[in-house]
Amino acid sequence: MVGIFYAISTIGSFIGTVVTGYVLIAYFDVYKIFMAIGLLLVLTASLYFVFFRKHYAALTLLVVLTGAACQYSEPLVTKVMQNGTTVSEVFRKETFYGTVKVVDYRYGSMHARELVLDGQVQGGIDYRSNESIYAYSYFLEILPYLLQPQGKSCLVIGLGAGLFPCGTNDRGSGQTLSRSTPCCAHCRGVFRVQCIR
Repeated sequence: MVGIFYAISTIGSFIGTVVTGYVLIAYFDVYKIFMAIGLLLVLTASLYFVFFRKHYAALTLLVVLTGAACQYSEPLVTKVMQNGTTVSEVFRKETFYGTVKVVDYRYGSMHARELVLDGQVQGGIDYRSNESIYAYSYFLEILPYLLQPQGKSCLVIGLGAGLFPCGTNDRGSGQTLSRSTPCCAHCRGVFRVQCIR
């Protein structure tokens, strides 16, 4: 009998790991997953109290907690640094790759925007000129021409901030784009990248 319980527990652990890794995190933010699991646990406890203990007040608790959880959403953050720079989150999404954020920086007439993946900057633009503020993207633009000077097209896997495809487009090279996540399409709009269709 104990072996059957261990087998059921192992199967449940396997299914839980697969569903969390390949379904839940792909489609829901982490805090929403925690809310749903918490509500599921409260539902289980409420059903126990209603059916076995005949305490119907547990249903009231379940309804109140469900209503509160449905109203909660994690707000985007805006802060002002000591030097007067205003830092604002414009976009945030939990993905397979971690937390993808678009962060806006304003100081006087300067306005920059960065794509951040789990705290690491992936790209940034001067929002007025739509040009990269980091040198590596300019090096990436010339790399295909150094490797294949006669090349007329390239495959870009992972759109990121969209700066590399724009640079190769400006040099006359067509490209095939492969976006790694649906949220990158939204980031493209946030970055005002016009050269990508």
